[in-house]
Amino acid sequence: MLAEAHIDADKAICLVGRTQKNALKEWLLLSDGLLVDLRRTLREVPAEELPTGSQIATIRDDPAFYRRLKSGLLLNRSPKGSKPFKDTGPDVIQIVTQKLWEPDGIADRSYNPILIEVDFGLDDAQVE
Repeated sequence: MLAEAHIDADKAICLVGRTQKNALKEWLLLSDGLLVDLRRTLREVPAEELPTGSQIATIRDDPAFYRRLKSGLLLNRSPKGSKPFKDTGPDVIQIVTQKLWEPDGIADRSYNPILIEVDFGLDDAQVE
């Protein structure tokens, strides 16, 4: 796990809106503190422990990647989640809104290497 934020910590927020055609749009915004934690822990991961074939080694030192994270991530609640960077650069992030992780569990390798899990339950929400 690179970072975690529970709902009472105010480190992430989901904004919900509608398009002109009344379609639902949701964005996930991460706080500056959470982004700093994510950047620090991502840089601390030894290169040999990064997923082979992923672009994480390249993007983890790229300021443009963190600027894109800071601007907000478009998400949807489909079963496979959303890929906010698809077709716009390194496609390394996937956001899911259904429980995938168990403590010390491993997510399915078909997901992108950086997986953000958003729990819309009332008890807590976390970014992983």
